[in-house]
Amino acid sequence: LLELDPTADMQDDTFQSEYDFTSMLLAEAGRKYFGFVEPAFLQAAHGILLSTSILCAFVEYPGNPLTEFPPEIRDFLKTGIAAALLINVALAALSVPVATEKGQPVWFWAPKTLLLGGLAFDEISRAPSLKKR
Repeated sequence: LLELDPTADMQDDTFQSEYDFTSMLLAEAGRKYFGFVEPAFLQAAHGILLSTSILCAFVEYPGNPLTEFPPEIRDFLKTGIAAALLINVALAALSVPVATEKGQPVWFWAPKTLLLGGLAFDEISRAPSLKKR
């Protein structure tokens, strides 16, 4: 194909796109936010924010500024984590029938939606169907 058209490797329609496990991890079915922020970067940022929030809310280690917050701030963080978890549980439950309908693996989408919430639910809503027609 490259002998016939030297620019064939730059055309998107030359390659068959497959939606596989790597595509699911990298959120290739998700939409860009604000027109330019890739969902994979948002997923990484959400993971960092969640782990930092859990560290600040639940770990007490003298000398580390992230673990020496006053009890009021710790309680506020715990409440925020609990609220986000409640919403994510509801979205994870909603993602199960969507993933089943599209032939996507439920064992992947339910935990991903539980962890990332609306980012993952938007992605499974936009993901292509893997069922054979």
